[in-house]
Amino acid sequence: RQISEAQRASWAIAREHRATKKALLDKAVQEYLAQQTMKMEEIAFKHNVTVEYLKGLVGGETHYHSSRKVQRHNALLHAKALEVNADCPCGTKYSLKEIQQMVKDDERLQNLSQEEMDQYVSMLKEHHDMKTHGVRANNEVSRFNMYALHSPDCHHHKLNSLRNRTGIYATLLVTCGHINDSIQSTWTTTNNSAEFWEDVFGHQIADVARQYEQWACTQNQNLVECDSLGSLRKQITKAVSSGLVMNYHNYKTAIVETYGVRLVGWPEGVKFANPSVIGTVVEARKLRDALHSGSCFWKKLSKNELDLFVTELNSCRVAGNTVQKPRKKRSDAGITRKRK
Repeated sequence: RQISEAQRASWAIAREHRATKKALLDKAVQEYLAQQTMKMEEIAFKHNVTVEYLKGLVGGETHYHSSRKVQRHNALLHAKALEVNADCPCGTKYSLKEIQQMVKDDERLQNLSQEEMDQYVSMLKEHHDMKTHGVRANNEVSRFNMYALHSPDCHHHKLNSLRNRTGIYATLLVTCGHINDSIQSTWTTTNNSAEFWEDVFGHQIADVARQYEQWACTQNQNLVECDSLGSLRKQITKAVSSGLVMNYHNYKTAIVETYGVRLVGWPEGVKFANPSVIGTVVEARKLRDALHSGSCFWKKLSKNELDLFVTELNSCRVAGNTVQKPRKKRSDAGITRKRK
């Protein structure tokens, strides 16, 4: 293809025009940057801060994001890994690449129903939650977790970044929850928050941290003691009786009939009775977990449901069946007592 002189001239004019526009843009950007630098120096001098600190405020970026959902592919990989690697000793387990190929070749996994797929996704969610919130193996592991995931430098950096973006004042105190833990108590503050403790409470923050550690180690609420039978009973009682006075003996009349609510989802195998009579940690933990997860909850009965329940209750009364446990008689009932 031959290019005419007119085309060459037109292209030359276009190149010159683009070069002129680029030069003007570069000049405008340089002028803006110079003005910005001068303005930032002026603001920094006026407010007694450094230019670098001001640049952090101007160019600050928020790095928070919501948790990612469990993906179908990862759920299938997790299920297959549990299947093929469960009984394999260390060093002989299948690699990720091999498991990926197994999933591709497994026709059953490629043609799952929605219910089966939801079950695999739920299994992976539970696995993630266990890795994140699982109970430590021992006190030394808790120390490594503390400093690997939440080092003091990490806390200090995050709090100061948040201060730069929002102007907050913050104090963070971290201490162990058991006397055998080797976690070193630490703290971090923003701005001059450390002076608050001394000015208002008359104690330096180091003294506050030591007192906080002493208090925490005497609360008997660490991970081991939280799952003791006595502690589980207290947690269950608090969860069940929140907002009302529970009556297990006359539950149908004193609670359901009177208030129109019913406790739904009580775990199978656990006797419906006062937590104080639950005799094993396994049963108590099962009930506590059901109450905390929301699978066991108070449900308000509709008018029709309540009317039906009261009708059945009245039928039992007419038939002579025991509906309400009779109140225990006094040992001196029927005996005349002198008035004081």
